[in-house]
Amino acid sequence: MRPRVVVTLGAEAYKGVAKAYGLRAAANMKAAVEQGPVQLTSDGVLMPMFHPGYWGWLTRNKQNSGQQLEDWQRVKGALVRTRTTKR
Repeated sequence: MRPRVVVTLGAEAYKGVAKAYGLRAAANMKAAVEQGPVQLTSDGVLMPMFHPGYWGWLTRNKQNSGQQLEDWQRVKGALVRTRTTKR
């Protein structure tokens, strides 16, 4: 598989993918998310994201869809940017 975008949902997934690709993981998820896309291969990027359940826990309700929507819009942007990469 040669994914253009690898989306990790939560710290454990992020750390696992970073390790698999020989990358040093950010100190915490906030730093990883703020850092944004990380180049994995010549045509693939890693998009660290908070786990969707995190926003519900953080706000004590499951209705914080605004932040989740913003996160997924960043993924869409990464897909659009990598679409021009030849395989």
